[in-house]
Amino acid sequence: MSKPVWRPSQQSIANSNFSKYFKFLRETKDLDFKNYSSVYQWSINEPAQFWKTIADYSKLILSKTANSILSGQKMFDSVWFEGAKLNFAENLLKFKDTKPAIIHKKENEPSQIISYEELYQLTAKA
Repeated sequence: MSKPVWRPSQQSIANSNFSKYFKFLRETKDLDFKNYSSVYQWSINEPAQFWKTIADYSKLILSKTANSILSGQKMFDSVWFEGAKLNFAENLLKFKDTKPAIIHKKENEPSQIISYEELYQLTAKA
């Protein structure tokens, strides 16, 4: 077996979105998993519950709550968050901090970064 090319530091692991989601499940949903594999298996066995927790964790703003999270057994026949309504722009503009909202990279040119704060201000002008 070959050695990994890179391993994240303990600090990187602790600050990862997965670790934060893991903690969210434990603290708010009373769900405690041993490791990534156990969360993965749960997501397969209980997809509606899994996706509901993802929506809750991401603080998705809905103007109308879903009647059901998932109906159907097969991917192409399924209906997700049936009856829910959301405003895409409202969800994208809910942050007003200096973190990057849009990063534009182009060959042979410097990257352009627009923060959430700048995006909000530009949108307000429109």
